[in-house]
Amino acid sequence: MDPVGSAEETQNSGIDRKRLKEILHRFLEVNRQRLDRTKEALSLHQSVIVDLLPLLFHVNHPVLPGYISQTTPAGLSNYKPDKQILRQAKQLSRSFHYQPLSSRQEPIEALYIMGSVGTIGQSRKSDLDIWVCHSYTLKKNTIIELDRKCTSISEWAKTLGLDICFFTMDAQKFKTGETTPLSEESSGSTQHGLLLDEFYRSAIYLGGRYPLWWFVPAELEQSYDHYSSELMHKRFLRESEVVDFGAPKVPLSEYVTAAIWQLYKGIHSPHKSVLKLLLLEVYASQYPNTQLLSTVFKSRVQSGCDDINQVDPYLLVFNSLEQYLLGVNAEKRLEIVRRCLYFKVDKPLSRHSSSSLAASWQHRQLQLLIDQWGWEKGYIKHLDERRQWKAQQVILERQQLVKELLNSYRFLADFVRRQGASSKHLQSEISILGKRLYAAFERKAGKIEWINPNISPDLSETYLTLLQRPQASGKGSHWSLNAIAAQKEYQSESQLKSGLSALELYVWAYCNEVLGPQTSSWLQTTDQAIYSLNNLHSALRQWLPLPLPHTNQTAFEQKPTPVSVMLVINLHHPSDLPSADGNLQLDPLNVGKGRQSLVNDTHILIHNSWNEVFVHSFANNSLELVITELLTLSLSGQQPAAPKLTVFCREGALASQIKMRVEQLFWQLIKAYQQDRVSVSPRYLVQINGTYCCWQNHGQQIRCTRLADETQLLEYLSKPQTQLNSIHLDPHTLQHHPLAAIAALPTSPSIQVAYHAHGDQAEVYILDEKGSLFTASMAFYNEASLLRPLHQFIRKAIERLDLSASINDHFGVYPIEFYSLIHDPSSHRYLAEPRHIVNDINDLNFFNIQVIIDVSYNNELYYSIYCDDQEFHQTELGDTLFKQVAAFILQQRHQGERYPCYITDLDLSHYRDRIAAEHPLQISHFLNLKRSIEAQLNHELQTL
Repeated sequence: MDPVGSAEETQNSGIDRKRLKEILHRFLEVNRQRLDRTKEALSLHQSVIVDLLPLLFHVNHPVLPGYISQTTPAGLSNYKPDKQILRQAKQLSRSFHYQPLSSRQEPIEALYIMGSVGTIGQSRKSDLDIWVCHSYTLKKNTIIELDRKCTSISEWAKTLGLDICFFTMDAQKFKTGETTPLSEESSGSTQHGLLLDEFYRSAIYLGGRYPLWWFVPAELEQSYDHYSSELMHKRFLRESEVVDFGAPKVPLSEYVTAAIWQLYKGIHSPHKSVLKLLLLEVYASQYPNTQLLSTVFKSRVQSGCDDINQVDPYLLVFNSLEQYLLGVNAEKRLEIVRRCLYFKVDKPLSRHSSSSLAASWQHRQLQLLIDQWGWEKGYIKHLDERRQWKAQQVILERQQLVKELLNSYRFLADFVRRQGASSKHLQSEISILGKRLYAAFERKAGKIEWINPNISPDLSETYLTLLQRPQASGKGSHWSLNAIAAQKEYQSESQLKSGLSALELYVWAYCNEVLGPQTSSWLQTTDQAIYSLNNLHSALRQWLPLPLPHTNQTAFEQKPTPVSVMLVINLHHPSDLPSADGNLQLDPLNVGKGRQSLVNDTHILIHNSWNEVFVHSFANNSLELVITELLTLSLSGQQPAAPKLTVFCREGALASQIKMRVEQLFWQLIKAYQQDRVSVSPRYLVQINGTYCCWQNHGQQIRCTRLADETQLLEYLSKPQTQLNSIHLDPHTLQHHPLAAIAALPTSPSIQVAYHAHGDQAEVYILDEKGSLFTASMAFYNEASLLRPLHQFIRKAIERLDLSASINDHFGVYPIEFYSLIHDPSSHRYLAEPRHIVNDINDLNFFNIQVIIDVSYNNELYYSIYCDDQEFHQTELGDTLFKQVAAFILQQRHQGERYPCYITDLDLSHYRDRIAAEHPLQISHFLNLKRSIEAQLNHELQTL
């Protein structure tokens, strides 16, 4: 296939036909050498696959790999298999017979390999990225058939150990930027120009049409469209001979999108990304007169360069980076680039003699570079032992790589900002990248750092021991992770890492696979107590299987949320039962007379949606803090459901009971918060270590209040609430207390009154309309004398608060429920039995006592008390007010009985701001003042 055209046309246009033939010959010669180098690195069977690829896309034959159907697009432009290819196909399948295509269309325009194959950068891990260029006339369903054919060939190649990725593409659409093949090396349409630049300098032609770009002189690259149009219009080249992908042009936006893509890849494979990011930096430094390496490559080929190494795509990149870094005196950065190239080539020189005849061309070329760099044999040997590097060496390498990645990115981001190439889309991309980088590289308290992004294949140690050691200051202790067996003396050279949290060190070792499947691990305390940690290792493997799944970009479009949580209990200090308590049925959080908790040190592990892992360690006896953090994680506003919780308790007394108890406590709390549809902020009570813990949501933040005894607890529960909030009791807490029966009542805005009589006293518990708990001890004669006055008082308070306006049922009458607390001797628990109270106190010989509280101008309180129609005013009676009222009440009683008196109405209109400045008035406010005033009156009754 020769470019055609008349001598006259050639002369008139200034295009030399002979020159075009020379250019084609030179590109094909470079192509032949690249293809030979590609196959040299493959096995014989794999090499045959490469030879047969053009034939497999040229014919549809049922006995050949990739056959889908006779309608699958086939026919490679201008392709005629030679005898050797047909012989190889015959060896593959004896029944194959080739029939040349006649007038049939050839919809497959060209086949190209692109990437590192055939270069010094080709390694045993390199796969083949192949562009299958098809006619723009193919319809969608036909292209789907072609994709299936590609997949079938890829699967066949994989059986012979060769990884091939095919990308079907329409060159016309590609030229306009409409579609772009995606691969591990490209982010697709966001890197159109850079991808084309890489394609032109690295593509290996397998068959079909030649790239039109070959024939445009390098010095006329800026006039590509005009010159190529001349070539085609004046028929120096036929349309059937070439594929036109266009000229590579890199807009400003691509510098950011390409940098983002390479940083994504660099998180897990930094050595290769460092080279590509730095190339972007070189290009940006030359902007707007950027000399793309594809143009350098073309210039050398068109000028007749016969040294294949001078046009090696990877060496072109390296030489460009080296020249740039030497120009800016960046020797340290250059050393990193040299290492990246050395690792990419992956030909250990310390294991091969440079004079060895068996050494590959890559070995020989790499040795020439090493000699120029002046690397010493010991340094080369150290690099060649990378597969044996352990944590310390890997950490140093990663630190330098991460620094280089971020340096390049900052340069490029600043370059684009200075050029003003910003858009909302780019800003969004940069924002998401920032979050990815934050997740991958940002150091934070308790965050596990991933140290091995494909630097070394195995960091595992045979032995690991967590040693507790005293602080240098003599105060407290810290932990060190050491690559030694237990009972060994501490040696600084064996230390891998140190810190305050033993679990953080252990999880770091696990996540970075320093703690491998066969590693034996222990914990050794300062008192030389030694415990095996193999059970913890097993638990970690179940909780967080490695490697972690890939994180989708959508995860970074919102804040990170916990995916799973692990709670580790008693890692440092296994618990023991108090000597006097051997009863295994006891609550592990409150054992023995001293109510001792068997939960000592506690630790939380969190794996979130950004694939971050955090460890938070707590001091002894801080379970309430742990539960608070777990609740905060589980009940955050954007959390759709509570994360999966795993609890691990180190072996010891009651380990399984402790684990079960904590799990139950957590899920009971979650249930209380998620299933309570009535309360806005429920209160959940648990007794831990003899004290009471109450969790409640305060302004979207869950807090735990610790209360020393029942007195403090009841006082806490009496506090005003902004909205109706229920009370929940842990099943193990206050089981035999009346409060358990009260908390079990259905949550509702009804006023709930419960009492328990014992002798001449009654304990009264009232939950008001918002769930605040009022408690009082009252004299008890009978149920009627206790409850009816109370009922009337509550009704009056309801009227004054206008609560009835807030209900839609109960016929406009605000509900009040009464319960008698009956003690069950068999279970020692209280049961709440409903009571019906008639609001009629005439038979009790009571009269109304109304109290009005007023506030003077100087902010002093004054009482006015009305006993039926008799008035008593503090302004007149002063300090004798209550004595005068008590005397009047005593006079009205026939026998002068001194039984208690009860207030039936209380007006707080002028006193509201004094007692409820932050919250609206509640029934409990009335009840508390009622109790206080009645106490003063009844005291005077008894002393008269």
